[in-house]
Amino acid sequence: MENFQSIQHEHQLFVSQLARQAEALADDYLLLRRMAMKTSARNQFLGKVAAVKTGAVNDEVELRTATGQTIIAIVTHESTESLGLVPGAEAFALVKSSAIIVVTDDADAHFSARNRLQGWFPGYSRGR
Repeated sequence: MENFQSIQHEHQLFVSQLARQAEALADDYLLLRRMAMKTSARNQFLGKVAAVKTGAVNDEVELRTATGQTIIAIVTHESTESLGLVPGAEAFALVKSSAIIVVTDDADAHFSARNRLQGWFPGYSRGR
């Protein structure tokens, strides 16, 4: 009888663990469905979180791309935690096209934005 009760107890622990994992899998599935939204390759940047500055409500997340460019995002503290945004974690920065300003020469320009990505773009030539 003791063996049966011991096995039954272990079985209950096993089933409880499976239930917890199933909840996590369901959350992961929902996340993947949300991420399956249509985006353009031009408005998403993959990188690694370089730093997180925690605020009272919002956090400042610094994302470093493979090309060495830095993107700063302001997200809620809750989002920082739920997305696992910690230094070293991989993340995507999604940028709305309406939030982009394109210039060929910013020498005399004054911008309030700190996210400035520089580089070569297909179809652009400095000689034009």
